[in-house]
Amino acid sequence: MLKRACLFSTIRTLSSSSSPSYIDRHIRAILSNQISTLESLLKHNALIITGGNSGNIFVASKLIASYASFGKPNLSSKVFHSVRERDVFLWNSIIKAHSSNGDYQKAMSFFFSMLLSAQSLNHFTAPMVVSACAELTWHDVGRFVHGLVSKHGGLERNCAVGASFVYFYSKCGFLEDARQVFDEMPVRDVFAWTAVISGHVQNEESERGLEYLCKMHSVCSESDDEKLNERTLECGFQACANLGALEEGRCLHGFAVKNGLASSTFSFYTKCGSSAEAYLSFRELGDDEVDVFSWTSIIASLARSGKIEESFGMFWEMQRKGIQADGVVISCLINELGKMMLVGQGKAFHGFIIRRCFSLDGTLCNSLLSMYCKFELLSVAEKLFCRICEEGGDKEAWNTMVKGYGKMKFDVKCIELFRKILNLGVETDSASLVSVISSCSHIGAVLLGKSLHCYAVKTSLDLATSVVNSLIDLYGKMGDLTVAWRMFSEADKTSVVTWNSMIASYVHCERSDKAIALFDRMISENFKPSSITLVTVLMACANTGSLERGQKIHRYITETEHEMNLSLTTALIDMYAKCGQLEKSRQLFNAAKQKDAVCWNVMISGYGMNGDVESAIELFEQMEESDVKPTGPTFLALLSACTHAGLVEQGKGLFHKMQQQYNVKPNLKHYSCLVDLLSRSGNLEEAEATVMSMPFSPDGAIWGTMLSSCMTHEEYEMGIRMAELAVGSDPGNDGYYIMLANMYSAAGKWEEAERARDVMKESGVGKKAGHSRAFLIYRTTLLLFLLSSSLLSSSPLDNGKSQLRSSSHVFFAGSVMALIQFGSSCVAAQWGIRRPQVAVKASFYPTRLETHQQQDKSCISQINCLGASQSSMFSHGSLPFLSLVTGQSRNTHSRRGARFTVRADTDFYSVLGVSKTATKAEIKSAYRKLARSYHPDVNKDAGAEDKFKEISNAYEILSDDEKRSLYDRYGEAGVKGAGMGGMGDYSNPFDLFESLFEGMGGMGGGMGSRGGARSRAIDGEDEYYSLILDFKEAVFGIEKEIEISRLESCGTCNGSGAKAGTKPIKCKTCGGQGQVVASTRTPLGVFQQVMTCSPCNGTGEVSKPCGACSGDGRVRRTKRISLKVPAGVDSGSRLRVRGEGNAGKRGGSSGDLFAVIEVIPDPILKRDDTNILYTCKISYVDAILGTTLKVPTVDGTVDLKVPAGTQPSTTLVMAKKGVPVLNKSKMRGDQLVRVQVEIPKRLSKEEKKLVEELADMSKNKVAANSKR
Repeated sequence: MLKRACLFSTIRTLSSSSSPSYIDRHIRAILSNQISTLESLLKHNALIITGGNSGNIFVASKLIASYASFGKPNLSSKVFHSVRERDVFLWNSIIKAHSSNGDYQKAMSFFFSMLLSAQSLNHFTAPMVVSACAELTWHDVGRFVHGLVSKHGGLERNCAVGASFVYFYSKCGFLEDARQVFDEMPVRDVFAWTAVISGHVQNEESERGLEYLCKMHSVCSESDDEKLNERTLECGFQACANLGALEEGRCLHGFAVKNGLASSTFSFYTKCGSSAEAYLSFRELGDDEVDVFSWTSIIASLARSGKIEESFGMFWEMQRKGIQADGVVISCLINELGKMMLVGQGKAFHGFIIRRCFSLDGTLCNSLLSMYCKFELLSVAEKLFCRICEEGGDKEAWNTMVKGYGKMKFDVKCIELFRKILNLGVETDSASLVSVISSCSHIGAVLLGKSLHCYAVKTSLDLATSVVNSLIDLYGKMGDLTVAWRMFSEADKTSVVTWNSMIASYVHCERSDKAIALFDRMISENFKPSSITLVTVLMACANTGSLERGQKIHRYITETEHEMNLSLTTALIDMYAKCGQLEKSRQLFNAAKQKDAVCWNVMISGYGMNGDVESAIELFEQMEESDVKPTGPTFLALLSACTHAGLVEQGKGLFHKMQQQYNVKPNLKHYSCLVDLLSRSGNLEEAEATVMSMPFSPDGAIWGTMLSSCMTHEEYEMGIRMAELAVGSDPGNDGYYIMLANMYSAAGKWEEAERARDVMKESGVGKKAGHSRAFLIYRTTLLLFLLSSSLLSSSPLDNGKSQLRSSSHVFFAGSVMALIQFGSSCVAAQWGIRRPQVAVKASFYPTRLETHQQQDKSCISQINCLGASQSSMFSHGSLPFLSLVTGQSRNTHSRRGARFTVRADTDFYSVLGVSKTATKAEIKSAYRKLARSYHPDVNKDAGAEDKFKEISNAYEILSDDEKRSLYDRYGEAGVKGAGMGGMGDYSNPFDLFESLFEGMGGMGGGMGSRGGARSRAIDGEDEYYSLILDFKEAVFGIEKEIEISRLESCGTCNGSGAKAGTKPIKCKTCGGQGQVVASTRTPLGVFQQVMTCSPCNGTGEVSKPCGACSGDGRVRRTKRISLKVPAGVDSGSRLRVRGEGNAGKRGGSSGDLFAVIEVIPDPILKRDDTNILYTCKISYVDAILGTTLKVPTVDGTVDLKVPAGTQPSTTLVMAKKGVPVLNKSKMRGDQLVRVQVEIPKRLSKEEKKLVEELADMSKNKVAANSKR
């Protein structure tokens, strides 16, 4: 207002002169905005200068603004510098001139000059300067300006100033400060609301931005200053698009229409995938608003939603209007044609592109290549790829072709092309690497797959989730579940595909129990499984016959209303069929709306494997009447069923129908079933003819079937012919020679039998010996071996078997004891089993061991045999404790009371050369560098292999958080005693090296510094709080405010524990090392271990303690926190609040707070997990006639109808009246009401009659149920 008043005053002054001059008219023209061109402005400015009016502040400010409007802020600066006397109005003009032209640094330079000239800013200066700081993201400068505004007072109450600070803090990413400024504003206009909404949307907090929008709508009045405008709506639509909130966006659209606000909803509907509404919004755009980007968006939106015809219709309309389509639009249409497998349309569109002479740029060519790869037209794709390469194809074309080969299952070509890419130095992407890894999985290229893993680590592609998933799948198919699990543990588990890959790996390796356990963990961590997850887990249940687990998964699918697609229905049918529940399986099959060949095959196979051949054939006949054509697996299931049922003619008929009627070529499995069917029934001649006429070479199953059938039916001559053919097909199979010799012997041809055995010996084929198994179970203090008697009775230990059968030997090594029981059967020793019962006493008598050693010399040779270097069962490295018995033990236990010392002398941190505070990345880098130097393939020195094993053991411990924690507390013995590493090497170091380094080169890593223990941070201890809840609070959950007492960092010494002004001195106990050697006498001898020095707590230095904290660095204080208890907790449940425990020492992180819940029991209702138990008593008359009871529940009193004829101790179920499932409040247990019937000891005649009626009613119920 002041500016306008001064302007009008100047105009009146100039116009009031008696004779207005020529110059005055030019001044009035400038002040009245009558200048339309830059040339005219320059002329007016020249006349003003010559007239001596250039020093007028108002005229100068108007000239500054005029030059800025023409995009000439440099001329504005010249005008500004020509004025000597400057006020805040003139400073604001020049700052605005540069800000409006995007020269924010120049604007800030003028602002600093303004401050240096002792000129104060006003409510016009602050918004411009703060906005410039926001655009430059000068957070510190903006805070300085905020301080100036607060210092001057009153300015922060201005809406424009407050809104500018909200925008500034939001732009710089400090939303908390932006919210605080916004909350402190006494008056908020639409610009302030828009700034806070836009700030949250731009900082990926769209949900909170929508909350502010709703709050603005609810609290603001209908005045123009607070009413929503187009910019506010634009922010709201952007937030809805980011969240995919289609319904909320529709509501906002309705509000805009209702209030007559112009809003462009096209972008919102396009991003949300609502093609119909996006199309309507597109039609509402004006001609000036429609550009190529809008056409591309609407065409892409229609194509992605499957409306390919509508998208092409928009494309033709675009062509008719003369708008030239770019490569993005055409590529979008090509990609959708490829996804929908429209081969004819794709070829035709390619021809259209060539005829219209569209520019075949890289994007368009790569889209065409991808389309033909999806069509699996290999020849066309290769021709196009060669043409792209001739024109200097980019990396995308190479990667697309690799992915194409992988999709078309040309695994060898895929790998060869990828190798060529690496040789040419073309950059690869994660998708092509995934394709090559999958190809390695298909063809079983183990070493190549490991090399690809190394390449992924070297190029950091192993960080991509898709690559990690493919590697998990690779190692799972290779059977290396250890590496697969390690990768899964380190992977980002937010993707369901990662869980699916690990579960599928367990199922592939027949570890269905682990697959089911991992699925349970997935559910407990609130991950929603996909259909693929459920299908895989149901497959695991089917493989193990776990009906109960399968039923639970089925209930989970029903309760969560998961989509029942065809693959999931088929998996359920298969699970129930393999678990013997054919009725349930058939119910699901009949209820399926759609059935493909796989679904029919699964049901037919289910009948076959359960012996119901008639139902299988009947179902096959129904399949023939349907639209689904039988496939090879269909006939394989039928032939297998006929084989087990002995239906020869039906089986032969099916075999011929498969070829003649359905044109299905039989494979080796079909012939195997047919041969088995014929040979079982005694049709050996026909079976032989089938074998000889097969288009395949018979496998071991077919030869075994023929040979066993010939032996069973005493067809020795035919058996000899078959055995000779079998030996010729596989000369290295010892079973064929044995069967041939047995055939000769059974036919009475003893010389031929002996000749067959001689040929076997001459060929170097030996009969494979049987073997027994030793089961090793590692526990904290016990290692139990049970070896079979057959092992001990075999050579070379026959001499001492009589003594060994009656003896037991006890060996000790460190924290592990071993009991070897000889002469028992081969039993897997598991912790906690009842048989055989073995007790190990803590006492140890060396003389007794020595006596056993002297009596049973064969025991030593037995153990030496087991631990020999050439032994396939154990190695000396894997059983180090055997040294107490062999060789060394003679000296160790040569006298009574001899001792041995267990030393924890391996410092894994020193082995890798890292500090004790090193991160995982530093440890991994150090390991890579050392392992490359000491790998036996690289370093041929004598001690290189041992050094490499030591490095690998150290990395195995320090790379695992749990093992590292145990090692830091107890040393190497603590890790081994915890059963996490065994007694030998923790893993094969060469396998570990290969998994990380094969095929890699040039990797290095820095070495960490030693001696990090002096300044090592110590994490704070966890704090425990006993939280008492009543029964209903535990059931439904509650939010409580509790007061805790914990150790917090001392403010006097800043957590150091040392008195201010004092200097630390070297610890005299440890000599500044921070560690001492502690010795402990145990029944095993003297145990020595390196321990942390207590006086200095491992720092090596002592200081004068702080008076406030007594040297601990922490003081105890109380704090009130709000604790939200979820529904369904019980006594013993623990709630964890991270970071609210005791503070750490020397910068260590704080511990956690654990609230241990104790529930006060209800006097009436009892709890059993999620069920509630209640017992009520009724009279025998009410039990006979029925009654209604008032039953107390956690929801209040509920009427319960007791049916007539209720027996004593009957349990009635009140569904979903129990305790909510923890973390699943919508799922509740049941209330179980146990009915106790009071029957008097003496009954009258009428009462006896009622009791008899009750008995009759019970008998009638039993009879009715038996008829059903």
